[in-house]
Amino acid sequence: MRSQTLIAVADVEASRWYQTLLACDLVHGGTEYSRLAMRGESDFFLQLHVWNAHDHPNLGDPMAAAHGYGVLLWFSWTILRRQ
Repeated sequence: MRSQTLIAVADVEASRWYQTLLACDLVHGGTEYSRLAMRGESDFFLQLHVWNAHDHPNLGDPMAAAHGYGVLLWFSWTILRRQ
């Protein structure tokens, strides 16, 4: 099983700071939807999707429910040293 984390955002292009923060590549870009992958990989691990872009009931009106819906999102990584 593979996780496909999706973050609903107001502006996909402005939210690409995740790409810099996580030092990853943009493998699919657009104004309504983007995918980010680890450097050199083709499989994405993070999606950015604008609110109300498509007919997804859970991505409807961002003001209709509390932000986050009770979900916390954080990233953790380990830096490996070459010996």
